[in-house]
Amino acid sequence: FFFFFKQKTAYEISACLVGSEMCIRDRQYTTYQILFQCLDNENQIPSATRAASASIINRLVRNDDNQMMAQTLLSEGLLQALVKGLQDEEDIVKFECVSAFLALKKFSDMYYDGMIGAIKPFIDLLGCGDEDIVIKTLGCLDMLTKTEKSMQIMASNGLVPILTSYFFYEPSDLNFKVVLPAGYILLRLLENADARKDMVKTNYILGFLPLITTDDEMIKDLWYESVCEVFNFKEFRTQLESNLGCMKFIKRIVDETQQQPEHWDDIVFTFRALVQSKIILKNVCDKVTLAKLFEFYYDFFQKAEIQGLIYVLETLASISILDDVKDYLLKSKYLLETLIQGLQKENAHLSNQCAITLINILDNADENELELIKKLPICESSLVYLQTHDQQGQIYGEQLIEILSRIEFFNK
Repeated sequence: FFFFFKQKTAYEISACLVGSEMCIRDRQYTTYQILFQCLDNENQIPSATRAASASIINRLVRNDDNQMMAQTLLSEGLLQALVKGLQDEEDIVKFECVSAFLALKKFSDMYYDGMIGAIKPFIDLLGCGDEDIVIKTLGCLDMLTKTEKSMQIMASNGLVPILTSYFFYEPSDLNFKVVLPAGYILLRLLENADARKDMVKTNYILGFLPLITTDDEMIKDLWYESVCEVFNFKEFRTQLESNLGCMKFIKRIVDETQQQPEHWDDIVFTFRALVQSKIILKNVCDKVTLAKLFEFYYDFFQKAEIQGLIYVLETLASISILDDVKDYLLKSKYLLETLIQGLQKENAHLSNQCAITLINILDNADENELELIKKLPICESSLVYLQTHDQQGQIYGEQLIEILSRIEFFNK
């Protein structure tokens, strides 16, 4: 049975097996079984034959002229054969098998349960020295990072430490072809608790933050998309609190706002998450950074949709406990007008955030700090807010009215 292959070169095998449609049609089942068995190294098949079989399978899967070919192969046991090929000792066999697997993406939903059996071999492949194999393997893992089950398998088999190791180089020395897919896999793995634990253990965020300094636009996109998600988790904010040297990368976000208008929503969302930590808030919001931040918010308010405005107002409500922020807000006519007008907005979440911010900046404010706000209709807007909003809004409204009544000018 196997002597058929031992006597032929790779070219002859290819010609014999796929040389004509008649050959494939008449000997379909036998041909597939021969190919699949050749990928089983336990059958002691010569390496040249294994490589030729893997190459043929790859070409059959990628046959655009016959879309049914891949599905036929899958029904005949292709996935099991490819998993064996991924564990072959020859890199050429691994390359052909991982290439074939990647070509099956369009069938990933239908055959997903079978495909996740390849996760462990894929993780093992990341340790090989062939960059092309690693890149294709990352593409396959990215394709499979869909469900809690697959993410748990990845976390349990040590994928996270391997992926995070790709980030611990100087930005100029990073291999972006590897970092980019690895970063997007890690982004999806944030949904898994065990994967997040591994990310904390391996200091993922400390290796990832410096990527903001790169000029590669695709890496920048990954960076902003990732930090928006990462800092929603307390464990990463806590980790950053003990590594204050990383604050320079957070400040870099603000420094680049004018050059990154396509990432404005990401920047707003990121800062909203970051300022939940008082330690980060204190170390990031110096006078220089605040000035740039408020300049950015001024521009952002001109173009933002309602959700973006809410994110900014939530951030202002959080940072308005800082004296420097209070001073800045009380001197900014535009931002004060925005907050006061916001009290009368129909969106309760938006108006409540405006009320919280005004409460924070007016409470215990000195009379001489209020010259600007005295010229604005804050009393009228506060009364409208008190009368037209929900129960939580009424509580904030009463607090705001009480603070205003303690200020002689407004009390009159």
